[in-house]
Amino acid sequence: MYARFGAAEVWRVRWRISVPERRMAVVAVAFASGILAGHYMPLVGCMLVAASIVVVGLLFVPARHRTTFVVVAAVAVCGAMRYAADRAVAPDDISNYCRRVAAMEGTVGSDVGGAADSRRVTFRVSRARFGNGWHSAGGFVMVTMRLPSDQQLPRMEYGDRLRLNVRPYIPYEPTNPGQFSWKDYLARDGIYCCASVRDRSDVKVLSRGNACNPLRMAFATKRRLVQSIYRIHSRDVASVMSGVVLGTYAYLDEDTLEDFTRTGTMHVLAASGYNCLALVLIATPLLRLLRVLPRRRGAVIVALTVFYLLMVGPVPSMLRAAVMAVLVLLAVPLKRVPDYRNLFFVAGFVVLMLSPSDLFDIGFQLSFVAVWGLIAVSPVLEALLERSPLSGVGRRPRYCSGDSGFAGWFRWKARQGWAWFCRELASVSVATTAVSLATAPIVAYYFNYVSLVSMPANLAVAFAVPPVFFDSLLSAITSHIPWCRHWIGGIGTVGTRAMLGAVDYLGSMRYSSLPVQSPGVAAIGGYYIIVYAMSEYARSKFAAR
Repeated sequence: MYARFGAAEVWRVRWRISVPERRMAVVAVAFASGILAGHYMPLVGCMLVAASIVVVGLLFVPARHRTTFVVVAAVAVCGAMRYAADRAVAPDDISNYCRRVAAMEGTVGSDVGGAADSRRVTFRVSRARFGNGWHSAGGFVMVTMRLPSDQQLPRMEYGDRLRLNVRPYIPYEPTNPGQFSWKDYLARDGIYCCASVRDRSDVKVLSRGNACNPLRMAFATKRRLVQSIYRIHSRDVASVMSGVVLGTYAYLDEDTLEDFTRTGTMHVLAASGYNCLALVLIATPLLRLLRVLPRRRGAVIVALTVFYLLMVGPVPSMLRAAVMAVLVLLAVPLKRVPDYRNLFFVAGFVVLMLSPSDLFDIGFQLSFVAVWGLIAVSPVLEALLERSPLSGVGRRPRYCSGDSGFAGWFRWKARQGWAWFCRELASVSVATTAVSLATAPIVAYYFNYVSLVSMPANLAVAFAVPPVFFDSLLSAITSHIPWCRHWIGGIGTVGTRAMLGAVDYLGSMRYSSLPVQSPGVAAIGGYYIIVYAMSEYARSKFAAR
């Protein structure tokens, strides 16, 4: 369509097409900028800076852009206000008088996680005992339960009411600058104090929660799924499969976790858009077999996506993926064409509205930067690949006259299979390169290393993840069918063994990763400006395509 126009007309048409995307991008970036400003200066200072910018804009900006200028400044102020409200500690929060507390009552506010000898749970406080008796209180406490080997914790689930005879305490600040701050990490979730249970007598279950609570049902389903996986597979295989399907590395041992980290494949163990895609691919044919009407099929898949989000937890990467998936599924009945760039910024805006502190979470940063790489950088790399000598690799073969008979049909099918494999290999290579380019500065900043084997490791892992995920998700059903348990479970076992073998081999290499110093903010910003400029330049070269 662009071939008939000049360069100016091409960019004018592209601007008109991308106006909604640019508007949502401006809103999301302005809101995030307000949160960032609110982190480093008080709310009054943010409002004064915004007012000054508005005054300058009204004086020097052309009249047609003044309204946009004011709206952007207002959105930034809203971001700062939302961050200030999220960081504010309520007057009745248990952290305000935790040193005087001798006991607490409340409900279990999360799934019970951790190892067998150390359980960890979020406790929602309703009242506390200090002074002359019991007083109303609020807030959350991160409770760690470590009991002697001869004692066993009582069974507890989400919503159960407990009494804890313990004294909460404020988490300590890190001793060295640049270290991980457990206090700041908990504060992003609205938790400002911790407590430790050392004896069975310090925990008393007062009542059980509502069995029909959606979160309680989601956590129960999560536990049943993990139990089914461990019932079918060996412990080392089941730990990886549980991590893949639930997006967590809590089940892995330290050596395996180190191998995934050194090879740059930790994203496999993070709940993200791939989990939502796999859920849709499994649910869609099942709903067709159950003869669910197409107009209702999307609503059912949306409900399943929300339920899966409750199972995994509202981590930023999964929340972003769930928002984008739900909006894509809702676009069909609303007769709209989804724009993935626009959905990307909408998801970022929604996540920050719900939890503005996630802007400083490494999971949020890696998730959104990786998706930006897939959306902005990956198409440019694909266009460059098409113009390279490898452009003919993976093209669909044509049926020739010499392919008659069974032998000819077999050769044609073999060529088709090889072409499909080459296309998938090229697609995974492009996606891996785009994500690696996008996330390299953040990985170097937080982990002080750059993986030198991320490309081959991701290529090896990418083909093993689909069967592992599908087998893990279906384990809740196949574990109860004897013959199906071994046949389908064997597929997941082979895929997991191949994944572990590749990660262990590449991760154990001497130079699998290169230690680097954390880059500065200016260096990171300059890197992304250069990547964006190069991608836009390459995109303009292929605008006619």
